[in-house]
Amino acid sequence: MASAAPGSPFDKWIESEKDLALTKILENIGPAAGASDGLVVASPSKENPDYFYTWTRDSALTMSSLLPLMLPSSFLPPSTYHPMAIRNTPRASQGYSQSPNNKSRNSSIPNLLFEPFLRAYIMSQQEIQMVNTPSGNLITGGLSEPKYRVDGTAFEGPWGRPQRDGSALRALSMIPYANFLHSRGNDLDRQWLIHHLFYPQTGIQMGNTIKNDLEEVANAWWRSGFDLWEEVDGHHLFTRLVSLRALQLGSKLAGDLGDQGAKNWYAGMADRIKERLKDFWMDDDEIAHSTGYWSATIFHPSINFSSPEHIDYNRSSRGLVAPPSNYDRSGLDCAFPLCVIHTGTVYPYSSLDDISFEPTLPSVLGTLHRYILTFDGLYKINEGKKWTEGWAVGRYKEDIYDGIGTSLAHPWFICTFSVAHVFYLAYTSFSRQGEITLTNQTIPFWSDLLSHTSDTALLQENERWSSSSLASAVSKHSFETAMGALLDVAEGYMGVGKKYAEKGRMSEQINRENGAAEGARDLTWSYAAFIEASRARQEAQAIAKAGKAVQCECVYEE
Repeated sequence: MASAAPGSPFDKWIESEKDLALTKILENIGPAAGASDGLVVASPSKENPDYFYTWTRDSALTMSSLLPLMLPSSFLPPSTYHPMAIRNTPRASQGYSQSPNNKSRNSSIPNLLFEPFLRAYIMSQQEIQMVNTPSGNLITGGLSEPKYRVDGTAFEGPWGRPQRDGSALRALSMIPYANFLHSRGNDLDRQWLIHHLFYPQTGIQMGNTIKNDLEEVANAWWRSGFDLWEEVDGHHLFTRLVSLRALQLGSKLAGDLGDQGAKNWYAGMADRIKERLKDFWMDDDEIAHSTGYWSATIFHPSINFSSPEHIDYNRSSRGLVAPPSNYDRSGLDCAFPLCVIHTGTVYPYSSLDDISFEPTLPSVLGTLHRYILTFDGLYKINEGKKWTEGWAVGRYKEDIYDGIGTSLAHPWFICTFSVAHVFYLAYTSFSRQGEITLTNQTIPFWSDLLSHTSDTALLQENERWSSSSLASAVSKHSFETAMGALLDVAEGYMGVGKKYAEKGRMSEQINRENGAAEGARDLTWSYAAFIEASRARQEAQAIAKAGKAVQCECVYEE
């Protein structure tokens, strides 16, 4: 056992693993992976399972994870570096608010070595948008096609289609670069911007890569589609939230480029999405509304959410019928922490009534807590540990996908790192707020975290813990204790990666019985999730080291 203090073996592993993760990601992109230039391959695994394809979702999330290596921090979404740079903060005129603690690279100088790499990705997506697929073409819904062959041609086999998060995620991965080109302002940049990303006052057409995706989102966000796990045809919180953020950022980009019609259209559709997000909230008490959770999916009897072999992929959701009693799903899902990571933070120019899924919110902490507890007793590798010590967690409790077929599902690196990531974000956010207020929604979470599980009466609703100089000694001590415990638990989940990565290499899943690699090897998304979580950890550790909040005194398993 070792303390995760600065310079510890755990810190050294994090640093070496970041280098390995970046290397493995780059090995899975373009000709190095045996793919066309710019295409991101999900995994080099070609059998048992065959993941040697390029997914729009995985590609966009991977490229987004690399943006901090390519662009000045003023052009990165707030969630890329910390969740609290949202209002009343200076920002570049065409970008986002700037992180005061982003030390991963110079905050104002782009990494020009990565710019051709980013452009190759954009050009590959420009070409893919023109491919006729089983979902349609550029005009008729083809942008909701989930995956393609590594040469950029259509995959025509049966699959869970359409998937409506891909276009939104792709737009989110490119808009920061479009903002950067617009801000840099030279003629060559503007020509590249309008010919490959967003041509104002035009419609859907080749080369209008961002605008094509935004039009797809704006015109289809309310339609059903498959979730990010490609299993459930319905309506999904993750899809709605990435659609919301894409339209919000797209509206601002359109306005900056003088396309007032597109600006208003995207903003109007974003407002419509905000109105419907409440559909995903599941009340425990329909009268008091004081507790509940965010469901990842709205399940409906007319939607088939069976295992993959029972899905008729060639029929629309309106023609699918499955008895819901046979497929009991709570909606507590790894998609939720992914929502918090990728869409939780509002933007500096957002309206005061914008939707937030920031990690300090009672509904967010409460939902995350419930999601984690669904894995209690499920995986042997977690035996003998409390959830606060760091569990390996999976997609959802009822999962039956084992990485190749259907039997007993396993924990996922993506999901375990996502839990760590959200806890790091929560630590950073609470540190900046300097205050924690307990609610009925969060008392169970803090009780577990502070080992008061046998007597939740020790914690009271509306109790406040504060780091303020005006706060009582008891309040200050409670705040420091809670913050230390929060960083401890984040480190515990991050430490799961160290324990089960085989010489640093990460597959899709971790065997529930013995911790061995399962599913696709060297999964690109696993490495991207680690890089993003480690970036959030860096921010939290910087705050702890500066003495702005209590430093972690956690332990992890070597």
